[in-house]
Amino acid sequence: MAQPARRILAGTVSIQSLFRWTQLTMNNKKSAVAEHFESTVRSTIEKYDMTEKGNKIVVALSGGADSVCLLLALCALSEKLQFSLCACHLNHMIRKETAERDEIFSRSLCEKLSVPFYSEKVDVPSLCKNEGGSVEMVARNARYAFFERAKAHFGADRVATAHTASDNAETVIFNLVRGAGGDGICGIPPTRGAYIRPLIRLSRHEVEEYLDAKGQGHITDETNESEEYSRNFLRISVIPQLKKLNPELESAILRLSENAREDKEFLAVLSRDRTFDGMTAKELSALPPPLLKRHIRESFSTVCESRFLLSLKNTQDVANAIHSCGADGQKRTVCLPGNICAVVSKNGLCFCKRNDKNENDQNTDRFFDIPLVCGENIINEKYAVFMARGKDAQIPQVIKNEDIVYKLYKKALVASDIIDSSVFARPRKEHDVFVLGGMSRKLKKVFSDMKIPEDERRLVPLVCTKNENGSDTVVCLPLFSAPCDDAKHDGTGDCTVVAFYRS
Repeated sequence: MAQPARRILAGTVSIQSLFRWTQLTMNNKKSAVAEHFESTVRSTIEKYDMTEKGNKIVVALSGGADSVCLLLALCALSEKLQFSLCACHLNHMIRKETAERDEIFSRSLCEKLSVPFYSEKVDVPSLCKNEGGSVEMVARNARYAFFERAKAHFGADRVATAHTASDNAETVIFNLVRGAGGDGICGIPPTRGAYIRPLIRLSRHEVEEYLDAKGQGHITDETNESEEYSRNFLRISVIPQLKKLNPELESAILRLSENAREDKEFLAVLSRDRTFDGMTAKELSALPPPLLKRHIRESFSTVCESRFLLSLKNTQDVANAIHSCGADGQKRTVCLPGNICAVVSKNGLCFCKRNDKNENDQNTDRFFDIPLVCGENIINEKYAVFMARGKDAQIPQVIKNEDIVYKLYKKALVASDIIDSSVFARPRKEHDVFVLGGMSRKLKKVFSDMKIPEDERRLVPLVCTKNENGSDTVVCLPLFSAPCDDAKHDGTGDCTVVAFYRS
């Protein structure tokens, strides 16, 4: 009887040894993951000169995986790189039932890590209602204003945000869909002024691996699962499909962005070395296309808010106007985002607000062609368009753009498969028709029957998509509360709200 007992005991010892060996192997693997992650963060900080000895860095801490990971990694590196840390948290008051939870979690984490903590509350939903604009845009503006206050509160030198290579991929793809041109594929820069992004070379998957290796929990934002927001739609539905073509998608797009930024910086140097002041339309039209387009974008940025990004088509429209004017000497005007117009005369190019005197010139061409995205789209001084996914999507009552207030006028529910990447707004053309209730109606006659003033007709935006044959389909316009017959939502599948606003 004793012999079997010894065999059982020996077997037990062997299993225990195997368990300890397995546990040790897992711990070694987690340690290697953490070490590799922190090494990449360190090399990123050093490569882009993100901090100097003795700097104080305030970490933007939401409580989500990315920002928690950023705080842990910087804590691990602070002594080696000789910087100090503090953290800030903004309660947006969007998810009232869980926003307090996020703040408590962030505060507790900082207490555990002995990191000074600062927080504020900003009622973003109320700001959207009172001031207009999409939740995403208003929340972003509120966030960066708060970061500046937190930086001043701590006397910090840098603000570290938790943008990753995955965020960069989403940004680049979103800009590509908008047709934003060369600057759009530059993505999220590793540094911008006092703002640094130490995680920009690491993917969201690597962030999750690091947190698992460190045994650190985080908060999951419920709104991250809603495809109502453009970025969520890209992350949930689009990027996984692209990764079937290239599993290393984030790294590939990161390289693309870095190359694009190098080209942008080189063109900027060439642009600075040339004097464009006083150049006639003919002289401008003789410039190499990359230099001309950069001059157009930089001139536009001097008169317009940075949140309005010229699309590739916008830039090309201005370039075409310059070439045409250079050839025949005739004045041309191109309407652009942000309530701006480009005026091209034989004397050169200038940008002005659309309510300036130039805009009242009867010879002014009021044509516009603006790619539409989910959220706020300023069309001109009279109209704006807001798009959101889901029939119950939040639609602001007003949209503000500088001193212009646009009030909700009409909205239509459109089948989402109609509102694709080619959707855009333009004014009426000569032979446009609108099919509603089985009847095809010429919009020229509709405008006349509705007694729309002649000077306003060229401002009315038509939301259109491209057909397979290249022609336009008018999906909806601010004269009707329903889309065209082919775009109506039948109660099944996804839908998009298209709301029109008038000043």
